[in-house]
Amino acid sequence: MSTDSLPGNRIVVVLAIVLVMLIALLVGSAVVQTGGGSAVGGGKALIGGPFTLVDHNGETRADKDLRGQNLLIYFSFSLCPDVCPTELAKIAAAVDMLPAEIAARVREVL
Repeated sequence: MSTDSLPGNRIVVVLAIVLVMLIALLVGSAVVQTGGGSAVGGGKALIGGPFTLVDHNGETRADKDLRGQNLLIYFSFSLCPDVCPTELAKIAAAVDMLPAEIAARVREVL
């Protein structure tokens, strides 16, 4: 192989990489514009409404069980040994900063 063909091969490789990246960008843009794989529909987040959770005793709790209470809700994973302890410590510190009469009315839900 001669050294004269190497710069031409490099140009072809660079152009191929640029083409692949451009195609990926276009496909990604189309997915975002059509809402594919998104939890958002029609520009409005699909959050809120009735829900049920299982507590630490295995009992099912619903949103109606918690109505009328001041809630601090933290959404987490079933097993998160790295992040959850830190985040729960932040929540505890935030509640500790509240006046005692307000903190007594706050219920933390994980």
